[in-house]
Amino acid sequence: MEKKSHSLRLCRIIGLILAAAVALLAVMERELLFLKSGQWDIGKIILCTGIWFVGIAITLCRLKLPSDRLSRLASILYAIISPVYIFLAGECMTSGGTGTGSLFVRAFGTAAAKPDKFMINVLLISFIVILFTFLTADLRFGPWIACYLCQFFCAANIYVKLFRGNAITAADITTIGTAAEVANGYTLTMRMDIFEGTLLFYLFLTIGLKLRHCSLARGRRRVFLALLGIAVFAVGIRVFVFSDWLENNGIRISYFNTMKSYRYHGTAAVFARSLNAMFPDRPEGYHPEAALAIARQYDPGARLAGSVEETGPDQEGVSMPGNAGSKNGKETVPLSTESFSTPATIPEASSPNVIVVINESFADLEYVGGFETSEDPMPFFHRLAKTFPSGVTYASVYGGMTANTEFEFLTNCTMSMLNASTVPFQIYLRTPHPSMATWMAKLGYSGLDAFHPHKAHNYRRNLTYPLLGFETFYHKDNAPLPLDTVRGLASDEAD
Repeated sequence: MEKKSHSLRLCRIIGLILAAAVALLAVMERELLFLKSGQWDIGKIILCTGIWFVGIAITLCRLKLPSDRLSRLASILYAIISPVYIFLAGECMTSGGTGTGSLFVRAFGTAAAKPDKFMINVLLISFIVILFTFLTADLRFGPWIACYLCQFFCAANIYVKLFRGNAITAADITTIGTAAEVANGYTLTMRMDIFEGTLLFYLFLTIGLKLRHCSLARGRRRVFLALLGIAVFAVGIRVFVFSDWLENNGIRISYFNTMKSYRYHGTAAVFARSLNAMFPDRPEGYHPEAALAIARQYDPGARLAGSVEETGPDQEGVSMPGNAGSKNGKETVPLSTESFSTPATIPEASSPNVIVVINESFADLEYVGGFETSEDPMPFFHRLAKTFPSGVTYASVYGGMTANTEFEFLTNCTMSMLNASTVPFQIYLRTPHPSMATWMAKLGYSGLDAFHPHKAHNYRRNLTYPLLGFETFYHKDNAPLPLDTVRGLASDEAD
């Protein structure tokens, strides 16, 4: 009995310390706790003291309500409010690396300050709370599990951003095994933003511990309740995530700076949007026979690689994702990752060097401006265009997402069939894929090199270029020559 009393006292002391830490961190600034412009801030002192006493009361006292009805009502309110608190606590953690204001000031500098983004995130978190509340048939366990999931995800997001330069998207689920292996080479250190967020989640869990256990159902009713929770979750995710609803409500992702999107649109909304982007709609009329019909307009002898037509009746074709199924009762011919016909080899004597430059900052304004100048502003470029075959191309991007231009040029695949605001380098390219580089290799070319004058991890180029067949990837950190910079970026001359 005495040991139990000492253990309980120790737990309360630990709870007291953590509750006090929550109270302090909720109003503190990174550099000064109670000072403002070198003077004592009375408002902060009063607020901090009030929250501190609330933390003590929550930690040390048991919540005893006069009736079971009030106790059940308190548990219901706890579950209803939980998505709002989980969202705000998560945003406090996500925004913790920016600014020096208090936790909640930083949180409301993000998606929490925008009513539409606020409601979307709370709605999505609510589906998670409903799922686990119905599965556990308890009004506390559902919010607790959702709380732990959010805390873990936000912390992982911060570390991933720190290690690789960009935050998590749903596509990273496909490489979680590789990520686990790579993570062994890193050392995790406690960060202030993660510590603050953890304390906020702890405060929420502590409040739940003070509530009486409240079961929603027992026996067979628990099975029915669990199935109902799964059904509600599935319908909600289908309607609000795997549709255009998020896109229509302004939830978009900058795959160049994913963490910025998390802070602007909210953690739950951005991850849900990235989940939707993993599954593009199959275009109408998209099947191998249609592609073969187009190919035969240019090469009457074109055949589907891996088909019975090419390999013979005893060999098996190679299929691509999205091509399985039948049409008019007939099995569709599987389309392989190979080309339609074997490329001819070019004699070594007539093999030219091929250099491709994709420069998004270059523009000949005479093409779009409709004006004349007293002298040619780009005489060398125009002389080249007249001397050699030349023309004008259209890009699918404007003001960013250079990687999508690279994707279209290298693979001959169009962005028009993919979800808006997606970057194939970030989402879809996870295995080797045919490209101009692999085609050139079949022609006997060597020196299949790629160069990007900035960070290697931008748009996952360090991972994607090898999958597209490039042998070497040069970038800002391993360029063979020093890169002169302009405004911190490689100059055109250095490039």
